[in-house]
Amino acid sequence: MFTVEHGEFVCIIDANGCGKTTTLKTVLGLMKPTADEIIRTDEKWSHISAVKNGRVYTMPNAPFAWCDRPPGVNRFLGVQWIANMLYPDRYDVDMVEEVKNFYSLLYWVDITDDDARELLGNSYPPYGKQ
Repeated sequence: MFTVEHGEFVCIIDANGCGKTTTLKTVLGLMKPTADEIIRTDEKWSHISAVKNGRVYTMPNAPFAWCDRPPGVNRFLGVQWIANMLYPDRYDVDMVEEVKNFYSLLYWVDITDDDARELLGNSYPPYGKQ
């Protein structure tokens, strides 16, 4: 945590992709940190083994949550996502391909591998498959 006094200037310098823009947007109130970001970075959660082992994930949610509300067809994909995340050795599927096929079949949209990876977010590749 740091404090910036009125009239002070602060400069954040680091490599591309390290989160400078996200940090600025969050500080300005333009972006709220997600639950998984808070859990991964807040010291209050640091003693939990999932946090220690880097196993905190955000369930995909586009165009609707994959296992939450509203109930819909995305739950079919959500069940596969959960099985692949929790049991990657027993349910060893290529979630990028599953997502692409699902969106093509049910939303009539052909997406790229990169689009599928973006939808999968921080859950791709699954733990143990990096």
